[in-house]
Amino acid sequence: IRSVLPGMAFCMCYSPLFLKTNRIYRIFRNAQTSITQPPLISPQSQLIILSGIICVQILLGVAWSLSSSNNITKTFIPASRDFIIWYCDDGMAPLLLNLLLSVVFMICCTWYAFKTRNFPKNYNESKYIGITMYITCICWAVFLPTYFISSQRESFTRTHLMCIISILIATLNLIGLFGQKIKLLLCPCLVDQDFMRRHPSQA
Repeated sequence: IRSVLPGMAFCMCYSPLFLKTNRIYRIFRNAQTSITQPPLISPQSQLIILSGIICVQILLGVAWSLSSSNNITKTFIPASRDFIIWYCDDGMAPLLLNLLLSVVFMICCTWYAFKTRNFPKNYNESKYIGITMYITCICWAVFLPTYFISSQRESFTRTHLMCIISILIATLNLIGLFGQKIKLLLCPCLVDQDFMRRHPSQA
């Protein structure tokens, strides 16, 4: 479970964002040179591509999990040795490979969000995606070195670090991607006041 689910969860977060920002970028770039729509921008094709990406991530996670030879180690918690944790020490390589696809999509999504930041605002959600991904990249830049610097004997610390980064990324994605939509639904009066302040001639 630990070998498959983290990579799948992060892939399910970043691959749709990558597809969305890539779609926005291709639509507006193609509109500058042609009146025809670019290929693979329909919701059905996007869902098919997304399903394929997630299936590939699951297959890679299962393959790495089955092919790795794990070593079981004992960890005494705390120093008085009241508890013993049997820890499956599978090394760093499986985790790196499991997160590699998610990190690639995260970087590509951040790049496309940056490229589409100046597109028309009425059709552009990449501004909020970009802010979310910038903060996400900072979180990963802090998490990965901390995780791999910690000793392999500190399995308890690594488990806590993985839990913290997962909760942090999930909360960040929810607030960054859906916070504006929740504001529109729950506080429409604030949105109207903001619109009147910015466009007094249309009020």
